[in-house]
Amino acid sequence: MSNIVTIPEEAAGQNLLHYLRGKGIGLPAACGGRGVCGKCRVRLLSGELSLKPDPDGSILACQAFCTENGAVISVPDSDGTGLTDFASRASQSDSADLSGIARLGAALDIGTTTLAMALVDLDSGKVLRTVSALNPQRSYGADVMTRITSAKQGDLQNLQDVLLKSVRALLLQLTEGLAGDTSPELLIATGNTTMLHLFLGISPEGMGQYPFTPAFTDIQTRTGAELDLPIGKVLTMPCASAFIGADIVGGALVSGFGETDDTPRLLLDIGTNGEMILSANGKLYAASTAAGPALEGANISCGVGGIPGAVDHVSLAMRDGRQTVTYTTIGGKEPIGLCGCGLIDLCALLLLTGELDMTGRLASPYTIPGTPVTLDQADIRQVQLAKSAVAAGILALTDSAETTPDAISQVKIAGGLGFYLNTQSAFAIGLLPPDLGRNIESIGNSALHSACVCLTDPAKLESARQIASACKVIELNLSPVFNEAFIDNMLFGNEEDEE
Repeated sequence: MSNIVTIPEEAAGQNLLHYLRGKGIGLPAACGGRGVCGKCRVRLLSGELSLKPDPDGSILACQAFCTENGAVISVPDSDGTGLTDFASRASQSDSADLSGIARLGAALDIGTTTLAMALVDLDSGKVLRTVSALNPQRSYGADVMTRITSAKQGDLQNLQDVLLKSVRALLLQLTEGLAGDTSPELLIATGNTTMLHLFLGISPEGMGQYPFTPAFTDIQTRTGAELDLPIGKVLTMPCASAFIGADIVGGALVSGFGETDDTPRLLLDIGTNGEMILSANGKLYAASTAAGPALEGANISCGVGGIPGAVDHVSLAMRDGRQTVTYTTIGGKEPIGLCGCGLIDLCALLLLTGELDMTGRLASPYTIPGTPVTLDQADIRQVQLAKSAVAAGILALTDSAETTPDAISQVKIAGGLGFYLNTQSAFAIGLLPPDLGRNIESIGNSALHSACVCLTDPAKLESARQIASACKVIELNLSPVFNEAFIDNMLFGNEEDEE
């Protein structure tokens, strides 16, 4: 699917990507508009832009400028959704009857890639409806560092504006059909530390360089009017540090990590930042590893986010007596690219078939049969960097807590990638250390869950603050264990697997 957009003569001189942003068309631009990721391609149908298109008519929007001759372009449809499921609402429906509900609240999870929101009955605590969307800030970059750079270069207001516009739209969806002018009286927002800064319009510039200092980590309070939101009051959940955000702190809250527990337990949220909290010896240890955006589809030649048509699972199956590569896509649509789970599955499959060796050498670019989806050597290197960062982070965290991966009694994996992740594939490629305990549970969007819980129980918000304060944050860039493990874990599998 694609959208046809007419560029008027009056737009002459404007960068095409910036022009489209201004019209509310949020093209993905993983590299932040530097012209290297290729994700902002559009197709020139008629007229003229400042650059000549490729033979197929495609052109990078971030590198092109509008001209006085105008143009008509085709913009690919990149609509997608975020994860709204979590354990306590697995069997609930979003078609709840809202009649007779007197007091409403809203929970908001601001992910780097996606947004998720829930409408909650403040009296019963019941989740009534959920909605989600892609984060429109993706046209400013795929990860927090590119967005911090954009904010520093003068786009802070734009980053806040596009986000708040989407939040208002999600609120309208949530409250559609409500009697009278009833609107939520309280919104609690969570997300990583950078996203919360951008939500409030506060510069995250201090987190862009060492010593990575956020403007705030504690709970922030605003009126809805201050953010131009149809809400009485807005609160943000507490963060532990620049890169240990309210999202992972909230996950620890709903996972019971605030309780004293000598048996090691691990919470992982694998995204552009691999955030992790380890509960061990009655203490909480936290770390964030820069996994990069590869596991969310960015920096991968055929990578896409969790949008319809994204290949989300790849496997081998027997058909007519022959071993055949099979795949599924989000929404059952025609395949258009690889999202994180599909990428991990495909790498594991290529290791199994021998087309990818333990050093990361790919015999030749691989195309999933019957699709245009291809994986090349550069993509494999991106996967190696991401998976090694996560595995090394776990090893450094356990070392700091004076324990070992095999002593961990339970692993909880939060977030969209974790919800759909094939853990066998994750172990096969070395995303998870081989001796990590196999008692693994996916807990869905624990960040959104925690915001819902805090809406109806103020004591939980204080518990989250205590968890954030209690976290001993491990600086992985200063950890010799991390640096050594990162190099060792660049390999796929281990030598024993090759014998």
